[in-house]
Amino acid sequence: MKNINEISKKEVGFLGENVTCAFLERRGYDIVARNYSKKCGELDIVAKKEGALHFVEVKSVSCSKLPENSEKSVMYASFTPEENVNAKKISRIRKTVQLFMNDSNLSLEESDWFFHVAAVYLKFPERVGRVFFMEHQVL
Repeated sequence: MKNINEISKKEVGFLGENVTCAFLERRGYDIVARNYSKKCGELDIVAKKEGALHFVEVKSVSCSKLPENSEKSVMYASFTPEENVNAKKISRIRKTVQLFMNDSNLSLEESDWFFHVAAVYLKFPERVGRVFFMEHQVL
């Protein structure tokens, strides 16, 4: 088994998205798309629940210990994953959401949709994680 220092960023990201999809499905979301990609950016997860679309940006970090359900701290990782969702990233996501809606023949103004951030802490080599789901973020 790989230890925490042998895990690539790509593996951490892929596992974080898998953990987040399972998290969402347990809460009644249907996964519509994963890794929807355009030149301007990528949507990690597009899900649907109760007729509304949910765009989820997943940020994952590997750590040696998982934080408890009610706590989230840099003592578990060198940074909090959601720190990587900055203004530039949000701008790219906004453009990609518009393209997704256009490709789906949906209107942003006439559709119910939400943007969320999932901060995922992953513990290796156990391959377990904890998701902190930040709903209704500003896009």
